[in-house]
Amino acid sequence: MDTCPLCGSTTGCSPDPEFRYRCDVCGGPRVPLQAPRKRAGAKEQAALKRAEASRKSRAKSRAGAIAAGLSAFGIVGMLGLAGILSVVFSWNIGFWLVAAGLVSAGPLAGLTSWLASRSSRLSKEIPAAIDEAWMAAATDVVDQSNNPVTAASLAQALRIDEPQAEELLALLEANDLVRAEGTHAYRGRLRVSTSTPETNGNLAAEAEAEAEAQAEAEAEAVAREQQAKRERL
Repeated sequence: MDTCPLCGSTTGCSPDPEFRYRCDVCGGPRVPLQAPRKRAGAKEQAALKRAEASRKSRAKSRAGAIAAGLSAFGIVGMLGLAGILSVVFSWNIGFWLVAAGLVSAGPLAGLTSWLASRSSRLSKEIPAAIDEAWMAAATDVVDQSNNPVTAASLAQALRIDEPQAEELLALLEANDLVRAEGTHAYRGRLRVSTSTPETNGNLAAEAEAEAEAQAEAEAEAVAREQQAKRERL
């Protein structure tokens, strides 16, 4: 039980085939919060918000594609039925009626194709954001742990399989976010600081506030972009 960074509810999360874990309240992507992690970092929250924005936009695109596709199919079906009845009962349905139906069905079919393509593109954006969030969470585990982190301890902290934890640690080491200590243990990268002990607390608070502000700005930019796309529709 911890606070969801997306909806703010204090609740648990459940395994999900696409998001790995999802919130039990809002259904958005989550990363489990367990010791030694104390809370979700700014980078993790920003990545989860991007994944959630893509998830919501994808749901709307899929709903629009279904509605437009059914409308186009209905128009074509009605024209086909009218054609059959005109042959059976010698009705004259008129050229302009057929033309109007086809003109209506054409744009709807194009809209269906565009929305389906957009939905597919959004589906590809979600895994990248999820991977970024989990890398940020794994970095937090390593940085906040008093002891060297192994694949087993990382797997326990993030509630994932040990092979997945090994892959995460390998990615973190490749991106120079952690350093190997021993055979299978890792620690956070040490950074040289010229600040005095008296200013360390203030610098840490300022850095944290700046990271959170940047994460909020990124989330707002994504929301504005999604709103602009919806308005263009």
